[in-house]
Amino acid sequence: MPVLKNQKWELFAQAIASNFSGREAYKRAGYGANDAACDANASKLLKNAKVRSRIDQLSTKAAKKVELDKAWVLSRLMRNARLCLGEEKATVTKIDKETGDEITRDVELYDPAGANRALELLGKELAMFIERKEVGGVGDFAKMTDEQIDRELAEMMNEVTGEGSEARH
Repeated sequence: MPVLKNQKWELFAQAIASNFSGREAYKRAGYGANDAACDANASKLLKNAKVRSRIDQLSTKAAKKVELDKAWVLSRLMRNARLCLGEEKATVTKIDKETGDEITRDVELYDPAGANRALELLGKELAMFIERKEVGGVGDFAKMTDEQIDRELAEMMNEVTGEGSEARH
């Protein structure tokens, strides 16, 4: 679908495709209204078939670009890991200072720190690693009884899962 003829609709669609809220997109498109009116009017625009189609088109383009960029980064990380592990050779070109000739060689690199970093980033992308952090001060749990620890853990689990929130209010 081509650019919308109604410029405000086009700006609204672009803002929605850029992950702005309906209210914010409505304001960015140049419409002036209070927040309640913005919400209501943005909702109406989102139901407009032309606007919805344009948003879908823009969102698809953005998603393809993100995937392309992500694929590019991941492929480079994998190549860096192979290079740093010495599994793949790198082509290096130098200029001979005396003759001015180009000298090209395939060299084997070995950089354990570089390999570890590339593998770490790849592992994070694949959600292979879980970041843990200590809650509370050092030794807090050592001073608690088993019952107190059980209660504390149950409260933390309730916060994470959202269960038992009615009882706390």
